[in-house]
Amino acid sequence: MYKINLGATSINVAKSQELFIAGSQLVDWDMRRIKEKHYHILHRNRSHNLEIIDWNKKEKVLTLKLDGKIATLQIQDTQDLLLEKLGIHNKQTTLPANVKAPMPGLILSIPVSVGQSVKKGDTLLILEAMKMENTLKAPQDGTVKAIAVQTGQSVEKNQLLIQF
Repeated sequence: MYKINLGATSINVAKSQELFIAGSQLVDWDMRRIKEKHYHILHRNRSHNLEIIDWNKKEKVLTLKLDGKIATLQIQDTQDLLLEKLGIHNKQTTLPANVKAPMPGLILSIPVSVGQSVKKGDTLLILEAMKMENTLKAPQDGTVKAIAVQTGQSVEKNQLLIQF
């Protein structure tokens, strides 16, 4: 079972073997692949040309051109529909991140403080390793919950440095 959203219009689609059911209607069509991303569809004695322009798997967004008109479809599969039913709408939930030492070294500076909001890519601390300064940056937007090290402290690889 899938739910396809085109703007404000939504339709439930189910596939059973080679047949599709859209809403409560059996979709009677003949679809043939012409070449990569290009299809010919025969539906109700009318000929249609379909081109897949883009398929963003992560976002589940399909952009296609049907008879010269571009449409962007948001596809929801069974899992997405179940999450929506449970009230979980945001697929992009970020998990709490911990920043760990990528290598042994010495903490040179920590320009952030507990409670500070940071953006992805902001500098969290400077780690000296093998006589080189390494800037460790925020992996995501968030708020610094804890700083587990101090300036001048030696750290080991995978040691917890900062919690979000």
